[in-house]
Order: sequence, then structure tokens, then C-alpha cells
Amino acid sequence: MILHLRRMWNWAKLLLLFVVFTLLGYVLIGLIAEWLKPSYRFEEPSGRAVKVFSFDEPNQPTHGMSDGERLKLFYWTGE
Repeated sequence: MILHLRRMWNWAKLLLLFVVFTLLGYVLIGLIAEWLKPSYRFEEPSGRAVKVFSFDEPNQPTHGMSDGERLKLFYWTGE
């Protein structure tokens, strides 16, 4: 069995470059995601904006609608 050290060295360099660039891309995407994430999602909005939320019976269906009607409304409006 003849070992081709030069060929193995080239494959090792290729594998090393692949791993380095994969990790670099992973870190870069993580940094971009952290940069784009809002600092605090639940703070009061500034200016004339109004934060809308409801504490009234959160476990009750929306205004007496059945689940099917709510699903149909969801598909119809896309929200």
C-alpha cells in the first residue's frame, strides 16, 4: 500500500478550510441575527404608537366564534 502524502495533505487542507468557513458562516449568521433582534420586545412603544393587548378571558374563543370559523377567518385574511 502506497501512501500518497501529498494527496492526503491536500484533502486535509480542503477539509480544514471547509470546517473553518462553515464555522465562520455560523458565527456570522448568529451575529447578524443578534444585531437584528429587538433589544426588549415588551417595552412601551414610543411616540403615538399604541401597544395592543388584552387580559380579558384569554382562554375563551374569540367573540363566540367556533374553531372552524376562526380558522376560516385566519385563512381568509392571512393573519
